[in-house]
Amino acid sequence: MNPTPPPLPEDLLAVLKRMRLPYLRAAAPEVLATAKAQR
Repeated sequence: MNPTPPPLPEDLLAVLKRMRLPYLRAAAPEVLATAKAQR
Protein backbone atom coordinates (compact mmCIF):
# COMPACT_ATOMS: atom_id res chain seq x y z
CA MET A 1 0.00 0.00 0.00
CA ASN A 2 2.48 2.66 1.18
CA PRO A 3 5.97 2.74 -0.27
CA THR A 4 8.82 2.01 2.10
CA PRO A 5 10.03 5.23 3.75
CA PRO A 6 13.60 6.25 2.99
CA PRO A 7 16.25 5.51 5.63
CA LEU A 8 17.04 8.17 8.21
CA PRO A 9 20.06 10.43 7.78
CA GLU A 10 23.08 9.18 9.73
CA ASP A 11 23.23 12.23 12.02
CA LEU A 12 19.58 11.87 13.04
CA LEU A 13 20.02 8.14 13.61
CA ALA A 14 23.05 8.82 15.82
CA VAL A 15 21.06 11.28 17.97
CA LEU A 16 18.18 8.83 18.37
CA LYS A 17 20.60 6.05 19.38
CA ARG A 18 22.25 8.34 21.92
CA MET A 19 18.85 9.22 23.40
CA ARG A 20 18.05 5.50 23.72
CA LEU A 21 14.55 5.73 22.31
CA PRO A 22 14.08 2.49 20.36
CA TYR A 23 10.36 3.05 19.71
CA LEU A 24 10.96 6.53 18.33
CA ARG A 25 13.87 5.22 16.25
CA ALA A 26 11.61 2.53 14.77
CA ALA A 27 8.79 4.98 13.95
CA ALA A 28 10.95 7.90 12.79
CA PRO A 29 11.29 7.02 9.07
CA GLU A 30 7.52 6.73 8.61
CA VAL A 31 6.81 9.87 10.65
CA LEU A 32 9.43 11.83 8.72
CA ALA A 33 8.04 10.69 5.37
CA THR A 34 4.49 11.61 6.44
CA ALA A 35 5.59 15.03 7.66
CA LYS A 36 7.38 15.77 4.39
CA ALA A 37 4.35 14.63 2.38
CA GLN A 38 1.99 16.90 4.33
CA ARG A 39 3.98 20.09 3.75
